[in-house]
Amino acid sequence: MAAGLHRFAYHARNYNSHPSVLYEYLDSSPQLLELFRLLDHTQSTGANNETDPDVSYAKSNAKNANTIKAQFNARDYGLLSALFDVFAAIIQHAADADVPTRPHAIALYLARTILRTRMKTLYRLLGAEDVRVGQVALRVLISLVKLNVATARELAAKFNFQNVGFKRLAS
Repeated sequence: MAAGLHRFAYHARNYNSHPSVLYEYLDSSPQLLELFRLLDHTQSTGANNETDPDVSYAKSNAKNANTIKAQFNARDYGLLSALFDVFAAIIQHAADADVPTRPHAIALYLARTILRTRMKTLYRLLGAEDVRVGQVALRVLISLVKLNVATARELAAKFNFQNVGFKRLAS
């Protein structure tokens, strides 16, 4: 699933070659419900979820606990980074447009949602050991700043520039 989302994000970023892919999705789901449901599901079934049978097995089997937890973390980060890669591509597309369009309104909604309810996940991506995952988070931050002055101002007010992951990636 993560590979498919990354492919969708790639085509959304390169919208000159396939603009219909992005527009068709945005027309069919202007509030991005499927993406947010997938994000919520990914976060609710992560490695810390006690109801996941593999995680409870890992906790009961101390020898394999770190290995299984690492596999869950890799899976979670892969899907989270793919989702945020799509988010960055949608916002970037709107930021690059010369005139406000319907995708611009959707991108503004997405940017506000990220800034107001998903910053913790963004910090989590910034702190990931895999630099590629952190780069996805940086793409989101860049697209938020490029979208408009209001989102840039809100990001500047809310973002913790002392975040360890951000400082590591910025240096």
